[in-house]
Amino acid sequence: MEMLIRILSSKWMHLACCFINSVFASVTWQMGDYVIATAVYCLAFYCGLNFVKSVKEDYYDQDQ
Repeated sequence: MEMLIRILSSKWMHLACCFINSVFASVTWQMGDYVIATAVYCLAFYCGLNFVKSVKEDYYDQDQ
């Protein structure tokens, strides 16, 4: 269980989530389902924001 939590909270999982959600949002946008596409784009943005925050956190923790 601990390993699963560590994998799901990984910064690379956030990046993968961002990419996958962006692909799904693009597909749903092309299919004409704009409400779902907007919601999934918001989720992709949230995952991307978490990735950027974790990268910044790792960068600033290097000095210690």
